[in-house]
Amino acid sequence: MNAATFGPLARLLGVPVKGKETPPSSAIGWHGRLAAFGVLCVLGGAGYAYGAGAASSASKPGTGDAPVVICNQKYALCATAQCFYLNGVAYCKCDVEQGRSISISFDFDNNTQDVCDLLDQGLSNGYTVSTYSLPNQVTKQYAAEYDPQKGEPPPLALYTCPRGSSTGPYAQCDGGVCFTSTTGTTFPGVGPVGDDQIICSCPVTEPRKIGPQLGYQISGPWQRADGTACGANDSPSDCCSSTYLNQFCNASYDPAIPTGATIPVGAPTGVATALSLLLGDLRPINTCFGR
Repeated sequence: MNAATFGPLARLLGVPVKGKETPPSSAIGWHGRLAAFGVLCVLGGAGYAYGAGAASSASKPGTGDAPVVICNQKYALCATAQCFYLNGVAYCKCDVEQGRSISISFDFDNNTQDVCDLLDQGLSNGYTVSTYSLPNQVTKQYAAEYDPQKGEPPPLALYTCPRGSSTGPYAQCDGGVCFTSTTGTTFPGVGPVGDDQIICSCPVTEPRKIGPQLGYQISGPWQRADGTACGANDSPSDCCSSTYLNQFCNASYDPAIPTGATIPVGAPTGVATALSLLLGDLRPINTCFGR
C-alpha cells in the first residue's frame, strides 16, 4: 500500500502501506485507528509466523516498505478452518474466494514481488495463497439472515483464548500455499474437499513453547446447547461453548502434538478485527471470551 491507500489512516499512524487495490473512502474513527495501530505493532513483532511448510518459522513480516498488502484476486480464506496436523504442518480445508483480501506482504525476489504477484502467478500454475478477509459466518449479519433450510453452514463466533493461560496450538495460515489439485478430492485427516474449497499448508504456533505473551483468537460455534444456531442478538452466555474453549484454548500436548490432532486456524488477539478494518469491513461480529 502507498500513502494514498487508507490515506487518513496512514497519515495518522505514520505507517507506510502498499497495495494493488483502491480502499473504501469512508472515514475511520479513532477506535479503528487504535485497533489498526495495534495490529501493525503485532505484525511488526517477531512472534507472528507466516508461510507454509515445515521450514516456515516465526519471522518479522515484510522485508519491503510495508507490513501488509491488499490484493484483489482469487484467494484462499482459512480464517474459520480447522486443520489436520502432520509432521509439523497443519493441513487446512479453506474456502476459495474472489475479491479483496489482505496479507502480510512478505516481499520476495529482491522486493520486486509480493503476495499479490504470487496470487496472480498461481492462477495458471495450479495453486493459490491463503490471505484474509472477514468471514461472513462470524458476522452478526450472517447470523441474522441464516436459514438452515438453505443448506448454509451455521453461524460462527470469534473465540478469544486468554493471554497468559492458553496453551492450545493453532495454525497461522496467512501466506500458506494451497494447491488446486486438492479441490474436489478427499484429503487424509480432512475428508471430502468441495468444489469451492482447497487444502492449504500452514505453520503451527505453540503458545506453551514460546510463552503465551499474547492471547489469540480462533473461530468456533455460535449456537445453543441443543445445537440450534443463535441469531445476531442472542447472548454470548447462551451461544458460546465453554467446552469448545476448553478443548482448543487449553489443549496441551507433551512432548509434541500428535499426528492426526485437530488444530484450529488462529491469530493473535485483535489481528482479525484490525485487518478487517484495513479492508474497510466494519460489520459487527459474534464474540466469545475465555477466562
